[in-house]
This record gives sequence, structure tokens and C-alpha cells, in this order.
Amino acid sequence: MVAIPKRETTLKKIDKIEYGGNPRKYLGMSGIGASCGRSLWYGFHWVTSKKTPARIQRIFDIGHMFEQLAIKDLKKVGIEVYRKDHDEDGNEIKVEMTGHPDEKQETIPGFAGHSEGHPDGRCIGLIEAPKTEHLLEMKTMNDKYFKSVCKSGVQKAFPVYYGQAQRYMKGMKVTRTLFVAINKNDCTYYFERINFDKNFAEDLVRKEQQIIMSDAPPPKAFPRGYFECNWKSCNSVCHEWGEPNKNCRTCDYCDAGNNGTWTCNNEKRIYDLGYKAEEINLSVEDQRAGCEYWKIGWGLEDNGRAEIEQS
Repeated sequence: MVAIPKRETTLKKIDKIEYGGNPRKYLGMSGIGASCGRSLWYGFHWVTSKKTPARIQRIFDIGHMFEQLAIKDLKKVGIEVYRKDHDEDGNEIKVEMTGHPDEKQETIPGFAGHSEGHPDGRCIGLIEAPKTEHLLEMKTMNDKYFKSVCKSGVQKAFPVYYGQAQRYMKGMKVTRTLFVAINKNDCTYYFERINFDKNFAEDLVRKEQQIIMSDAPPPKAFPRGYFECNWKSCNSVCHEWGEPNKNCRTCDYCDAGNNGTWTCNNEKRIYDLGYKAEEINLSVEDQRAGCEYWKIGWGLEDNGRAEIEQS
């Protein structure tokens, strides 16, 4: 019997679409509260990469739509939503925000220019504290997770979101966060005002610095087969001893410098690019492309095998 070929449909073609694939050029403050520093280090060094399927991208896009609705509701009750910027003369100004996905966000600079945060905005005029400037962070959730945060609060239900708020507050020099959760099932809101915890935030800053300065992956936080690891792209390298991506950030000749720079000290590549210096600053495009002189480095040669053998 001859097998009937599966017909292509419009839906199937749409769901085959993939987005992105290039990791961000910096260590994101939004994830600094994650329990596994090793996965953050992998992300910073572009050890693995993964494209976003169309369905997941739709979830992200719908989240942006809900954020615009939330900001509109906040404004209707007299709350000002904005970001801080500077005019041509260098004076600090407020810029109104709408939540549109193409809208410019405020940038919080981190350690040595290698870490950044991009908050949803700032707000002022809450009934609970009319004169207090708040960091504004908004998240969309399904019904299960929404009920969890309503029951337990942000710190317990979503420690990564809590860490994000604390790190942002430190960088923005504010002492309160308005955390807004939106139930995607019925559009119910959950509001929580989070207080700034100086010691907690400073611990996150130290963690950020350690990840950026570390010349090898931090110790594994979880054993092989742990449920959180199974859905992360770095699982293939961390627990399955797969090969890391070949780019400058996994190369032995590359080093992280100040002001967010990455330098190459391979004499042959420097000569090929026409430079005479002992080392060169690499553009983001150069870093992603790598070159023929790539040599695995940054402690990725062992790739965790010694940890297994010693355990």
C-alpha cells in the first residue's frame, strides 16, 4: 500500500515559522534571580541558541497587547506611566509610555557594560502612595499561575520576577514596584506593591558580576534529569555533553572587556582583518560569526565530565 502524503495546510505552514535565534548581547537583569547561575553563564556566552516557535511567539505578542490595556487602565484612574530619558541638552525628562512593543524602553546599565535591564516603565499617582515613584512591571499568566501568585505573592510564586524587580529597583533608585499580573483566561488583575530589599538586591549585583567575570561555567545547580533543565536549550551541553556553539564567546582567544566589549587576541585573525594592534574589539556580528581559528575555551573543554567522574 502506498502511503498517502500528508497535506500541507495554512495552519501547518504558519506553525512552522520560527523567530529569533540570536541571543541578546548582554546578560539580562530580568533573569538574574534564576536559581541556576550556570544557565545564565551559558546564555551570556552564547553556548547554545534556540529559535522561538510561532505558537510561543504568539504568547509573547499577546502579552504585549495585554500590557497596553493595563497601561490604559492605569492612566484612566490618574496614574502617570512613563520612562526617564534625557533631552538634547542632557536634562532628565519624562516620556509617556503606552506599552506598544516597538516603544523605546529605559535602559538600566549593569556591570562593565555587560548587563542591562529594560523595565516596562515607571509610574506615580497610586492611591496607596500618590507621591511615591514605582517601578512598573507587568506579566500575563494562565489561570493556574495567576492563582498561584494571588495565593502566595510574587516572591514565593515567581522568585525570578521578584529578583527582576529588586535588581531593577536598585538600578533605577526607587524603593517600590507595582507588579501587575493579568489573567489571560478572564482578564482579572492582580496588583502587588513590592518593597525594595537592599541586601537582596546587592546579592544579585554580586551574582551578576561573578557570572560576567567567571572564566568557566559555575557549578551545576541541579542533577541530570531535573525537570527545569529538560526544557532549557543549554541542557544538551550541561548534562548531555554536547558541543557548544562555535562563536567568539565560546572561543579561547576571546575575552570580555570594559564597556560591554569583547576582544580577540588571535594574531592570525587580527592580521586577516587588517589590524596591527595586539588585540581587537569585536562587533556583535563578528562575535556571532566566529572564524576559522575558533578554539574551544572558557572551561567548556571538559564540559562537566570531571564533575560526574568525581561524584
